[in-house]
This record gives sequence, structure tokens and C-alpha cells, in this order.
Amino acid sequence: MRILRIVLGLYFFCFSAWCLLAAYWSIIRASHSQGKVMLILCIVLAALFSAVGTILGVAWWSNFREWASARGWAIAASLLILVISTGPPLFYLFAKGWGAFCQAESVFGIPTAIAVAALVVSSLPHGRPGGRVSQA
Repeated sequence: MRILRIVLGLYFFCFSAWCLLAAYWSIIRASHSQGKVMLILCIVLAALFSAVGTILGVAWWSNFREWASARGWAIAASLLILVISTGPPLFYLFAKGWGAFCQAESVFGIPTAIAVAALVVSSLPHGRPGGRVSQA
């Protein structure tokens, strides 16, 4: 179980780094945008990517340091990834039908499966018997 937590922690770290990098590039794009709509869109995207990256980063860090709050952060991060990875396929299902949903799910299927696995693993109690987290 510890190996699974380490792997999921690395997934949180990689996803967090990607989100923070996307936020950085959104800010760079906002500084070069010409129209007001594009500027507002870039700022909103930067804020969303920053929030997601921060939540995933805290989930990774608390899992890495084995804090008592790691379980809650991991559940929050797993639910966030699940919402992110199921949103676009559901949008395509309602907008363009079943074929577009299957095509979108082929891209988002792996993150969805990882998010479900992370949710299952993080919802299980860990540490020593009695629910206490080991202090290393």
C-alpha cells in the first residue's frame, strides 16, 4: 500500500507541476495579449491552474511528509482530478454525442482511472493500527 501512495504522490506532483507551468504560461500570454477578452481569459486560466496546482502540490507534500492531514488532501486532490478528467468527455457527450464522448474518453481515460485509484487508495486508512500515522 505504501508503494501505491508513493506512486500516487508522484502523480500529484507531476500534475501539480504541469498546472503551475500552465499558469505561468497563461500569465506570459496575458502580458502579450491584445484584446480584453483574451486578457480576461488568460487571467482566469492562470488563477484556475494556480489553484489546482496548489491543491495538488499540498496533497503531494502532505503525503510525502506523512502529515495527519495527508488523507484529506489526497481525497480532495483525487476528487479534483476526477472532475477535471471527466468534465471534457461529458461535455462532448452532451454537445456532440456518443462518438465524440468515446473519442474524448480515450484521451482522458487514463487520468480518470488514476483519479479513481487515488480516491480508493487515499480513502483507506493508513499508518499503524489504531489510525495513527507513523512519525518518521
